Amino acid sequence: MVEVNCSSIYADSTYDPIAAIFKLYVNGDLMATDTPQRTDYDGYTWISTSTFTAAYSSSFTYQCGLTFGQPTDVQDLIIAMNSPTFNRNVSLTTPGECEANHSQ
Repeated sequence: MVEVNCSSIYADSTYDPIAAIFKLYVNGDLMATDTPQRTDYDGYTWISTSTFTAAYSSSFTYQCGLTFGQPTDVQDLIIAMNSPTFNRNVSLTTPGECEANHSQ
């Protein structure tokens, strides 16, 4: 078995929050999805982390995918209610730690 940890630090508001949604892909096939609780990182950003367990093979390719959900706990009705257009995958070909840093 292999353990894949997916983590993201992202900026968001304390009202109308969006949730990180992590997906584990093995050889391109979706194996699991998780929407973890977010934790305050530094007062302005949040961290979300998911841990997945899957069968291990040195020939497998593991991908951690990240998207975001629609706002929840809506307090301001003029805020857009759609999910952010964001979808990133990070590939892991061997067990270990991989950290992707995407700036836009």
